[in-house]
Amino acid sequence: MIVGFNAVIIDALSTGTRQRDLHTVPCLMRMLLDRGDRPVIYTAATLPAPLLDRLVPPEYQTHVVRTPIPTLPTYRRILSGIPYWGRQTRRDRIDIFHTSYYPLQPVSARTVFHVNDVRFLHHPETYKRSRYLFLKAVVGNTIRKADRIIAISEDTKRDLVNFFQKDPDDIDVAYIPASPAFSKVEDEEKLQAVRSRYRLPARFVLFVGHLEPRKNLKNLAEAFIAARQDGLGEWHLVIAGPEDFGVENLWKRLGDRPAAHGISFTGYVPDEDLAALYTLSSALAFPSQHEGFGIPLIEAMACETPILTSNSSALREVAGDAAILIDPFDIGSITAGLGRLMGEESLRRQLVQKGRERLQRFTPEKTAEAILASYDRLFISR
Repeated sequence: MIVGFNAVIIDALSTGTRQRDLHTVPCLMRMLLDRGDRPVIYTAATLPAPLLDRLVPPEYQTHVVRTPIPTLPTYRRILSGIPYWGRQTRRDRIDIFHTSYYPLQPVSARTVFHVNDVRFLHHPETYKRSRYLFLKAVVGNTIRKADRIIAISEDTKRDLVNFFQKDPDDIDVAYIPASPAFSKVEDEEKLQAVRSRYRLPARFVLFVGHLEPRKNLKNLAEAFIAARQDGLGEWHLVIAGPEDFGVENLWKRLGDRPAAHGISFTGYVPDEDLAALYTLSSALAFPSQHEGFGIPLIEAMACETPILTSNSSALREVAGDAAILIDPFDIGSITAGLGRLMGEESLRRQLVQKGRERLQRFTPEKTAEAILASYDRLFISR
């Protein structure tokens, strides 16, 4: 079979979709080619060469088609795709077209649609109105039209069944893989350089992610301040990530003096510094209200960093027994969890060991195998 893979959205900024594709596509291509199938990887014409080399190894780049479709803005990606995808997939004789981007463009091939989450239905208040209305208009139609769905977690699969009445037999699950670039950093020069660059304190709990309401930073800040007042005052909270839509409540809570509460912000941290940041931290706190997966959890496991996270959405599924689980809507629950995480060294060691074991579920090979099995179910059913 000939499989077309839509990767036009990959760009320089780190996102869950980019990480999933960068670490899955090379493995998936090898598996397809080894058994005599042919992959075709569609990218934006502007994809930088270093990122292309990460997505598709140089020896496989004869299988790449550079499209005229821009990564951003979204409206141009959609409009330019309308005449392009049907024509190009026919030209390339694509049997299965695998994509992750709404809306699903009309193509003659059978379609596999990859879904991260439908959190706009859980937390519509965390979206700009224009984005929410767009998703409300196109998501259900896309889910119903796709021949097969791949969800990134069992939790997302349940959402697709419950919200859109999709047949569960038409939905497969393929977890996002851990990046091979993430492991405990042993290079002291690298660690000290990162500590200096971001002005990191000696002992700190780390949050990684976009600064937006569903990440629950307001409750995390409240709980952290309470934990410090309970006798853990030497600890700090470092929040790493770019500002996003709707963070005003966090700034109102902290006022003009977050440093007085032991809280600091790094802004966006590039991939090349993140592993060192995890290594330098004493723990990851990720009490998000809703996630389709939760990539920081597997990054922290890979860097041997103990974890506190939510007992809801896909976070419980990904973390398993390798984290302290808390109620993200209960500040007291988060405070108690932070107290245990910050105060019990033996517990942190236990969580690190369990994280090492759990990480084996999230390899690029396992993800690629799950995707390939989904293709086979669809191809055989023609």
